Amino acid sequence: MTVLVDINDQNWMTNQQFIKSLNGGIPSSQIRFYPATGTPEDIAMLICDKLRPGLVKQLPNLELIQKLGAGVETIIYDPDLPKNIRVTRLKPEIAAMEMARFCLARVLPDVHHLAFHHQHQLNSKWMPKEPQQPSDISIGVLGLGHIGGTTARLFQSLAFHVIGWSRTAKSIDGVDCRWGLDAINGILAECDYVICILPSTTDTFNLFDRHRFKAMKPGATIINIGRGTLIVEQDLIEALDNNCLAHAVLDVFQQEPLSEDSPLWAHPAVTVTPHISGWHLQGLEVVADNYHALSNGSSLIHEVSRKLGY
Repeated sequence: MTVLVDINDQNWMTNQQFIKSLNGGIPSSQIRFYPATGTPEDIAMLICDKLRPGLVKQLPNLELIQKLGAGVETIIYDPDLPKNIRVTRLKPEIAAMEMARFCLARVLPDVHHLAFHHQHQLNSKWMPKEPQQPSDISIGVLGLGHIGGTTARLFQSLAFHVIGWSRTAKSIDGVDCRWGLDAINGILAECDYVICILPSTTDTFNLFDRHRFKAMKPGATIINIGRGTLIVEQDLIEALDNNCLAHAVLDVFQQEPLSEDSPLWAHPAVTVTPHISGWHLQGLEVVADNYHALSNGSSLIHEVSRKLGY
């Protein structure tokens, strides 16, 4: 069975690094790298970080698309994707913890007032200030899947007050778990930090518009490491300008790479990072396992529901 590998971002992982990560799990003789597709009819499995527009049409016998990552919206919403093609994704532990630490790295400097102390250092001023207690800070985690659950548990382990939200009911020890779209605004009103770790679905597309921002607690910070489609970026800028919230940390965007003329780059209340919160995948043996599962007709690992969008 022939596999086509298409890694769009060579700054993230080269073809050679990908082969090494497989540790021989897929015979090298069965692997091709885009654009060297060879005979397109031979390809039954596509492995990619992002689905290249029009590629599916070129692979008439394609059966499976394996996403190198968690988000699959660029795949399942591709208008060329036939209903019979299955989709799988990754759920790597190391990337989930990286993303959780990314969020924690934004919160902890505020807990200890590091910006305040840096400013007084510049003025040679000795100005003690009591750090905040984590238990007095409410962290909202929207999305309690693999990554969101890891993030909620990390903050809870450090004594923050954590409120989690999911589409359906879930339970995490020490976390105030709520569910259903009607519960979101109440969470926004309570939380000092709102961390978005939601997939891109019909329910979450443009979820954060001007009405959601107005529902947020004054002085709150939003952190988006989920999908760029969650936020209406112009509404976010207006909300920041109108002091509906204090800061936005954005690792994902409606359009990536973020255009050079985007006002988000220079906005004083926005922190921009180039989709790097979950860098290391680890555990790519799942990709090889799905290759063999497809070959012998057994169950696939982390198969995506095309209906739910994740």
